[in-house]
Amino acid sequence: MLIMLSGASAAQANDMPFVFDAPEAFGATQVSRALMGTTFAYLAPGSPLRLTITVMPAAEIHARVGRLSAVQCINLFLEQLQQAHAQFFVAAQTRPLAVDRSEFPQFRWSGKRDGRMLTGVLACGQIDNAYYAVDFVDALDSATDSFPDIRAALRRLAVSEGR
Repeated sequence: MLIMLSGASAAQANDMPFVFDAPEAFGATQVSRALMGTTFAYLAPGSPLRLTITVMPAAEIHARVGRLSAVQCINLFLEQLQQAHAQFFVAAQTRPLAVDRSEFPQFRWSGKRDGRMLTGVLACGQIDNAYYAVDFVDALDSATDSFPDIRAALRRLAVSEGR
């Protein structure tokens, strides 16, 4: 599980390890430094729609816990999601999630938070010298509209050279 240490605004996110054009629904990027990585959060004001991309340096992860399979990487985040949602359910999907030039196994989840049923996708894998954990969520009734735009944007994400 990652522990957030501090937050920063998009103005402080100049050292982003990737280039990403978030879908139009999202506001400014929020950046949080954590014990084993950095999370870039994209929030849609007034909506449960959210996308987070957590980047964890592979060398640091390998030194702390060893090499991670995609499922082991996902498990770092799954417990946190489960604790935050009632009636939590998760299932592996057959179709991978395209991120940059990679494909990550993805897990679809659902749960109730603040009286609202939510659904999300969690995926994780290594690109170059970092692990990328991707989680996006929306209200159950809105996800069919928002998720295709997020998936398309993640396919266009470009990891910066040397990261």
